[in-house]
Amino acid sequence: MARSFISRCTIKIAGSYQAIRSAAAAFVAGEFSSLNAQLLVLRSKLDTLQRFSKDTQQSVLFAEVGRALTAWSKMEEVLVIIVAKLLKVHPEKAGIVMYSIYNSNTWLSVIHDLFETEEHPKLQRRFDKIGERIRGIKDIRDQLAHHSIRMSEKESPFIRPSRSDARSKSKKLRPLESSEVGKFIGKVLDIADDLHNLIAEFDSSPQKSDTPTHDQRPPTDSQLRHFHKEP
Repeated sequence: MARSFISRCTIKIAGSYQAIRSAAAAFVAGEFSSLNAQLLVLRSKLDTLQRFSKDTQQSVLFAEVGRALTAWSKMEEVLVIIVAKLLKVHPEKAGIVMYSIYNSNTWLSVIHDLFETEEHPKLQRRFDKIGERIRGIKDIRDQLAHHSIRMSEKESPFIRPSRSDARSKSKKLRPLESSEVGKFIGKVLDIADDLHNLIAEFDSSPQKSDTPTHDQRPPTDSQLRHFHKEP
């Protein structure tokens, strides 16, 4: 009888153990299924976040390009003001001349020569140094103005030449990212500040007289009559 009781207890215990194992397995399976569902949701949100981040990076780069070209344009306005002061004309008149010149190296050469006519060697040397800095970033300006923003699923957006642009110069240019565009903007603004300082020093320096010398004065009526006097 005791043996029968023990047998029944053993069966009950085994059944309870099996039930516990089944319940535990079901619990684990449920937890795993729930966790897997949560991971799928997180993965979906991560993909959405990455797409949002990619869109944000693209928007930032587009905005940076706009700011960069605007900064360059404002710097050119300062150069026109320098020309106006050297020629002693209204900036609009200087602008008609300078904006008709499409080569930036010619802009810099014109201003260099104008400083020379005004006999300002110190300011001329200062401007020449600034001009070298302008030449040093001109290629980046051209990239921003003429190259396009490329977007890909695996990479951050960047600026590079057209696939049809097979020129050796274009092939040597490395792609531009947003951080590099930001550095370019900083350089342009620094140059503009130095040009403003140059204008201030020019305004405070003694100016060359506008009175023409004897050789520069137009001929008088008597001189003209003498030149055209018949033999």
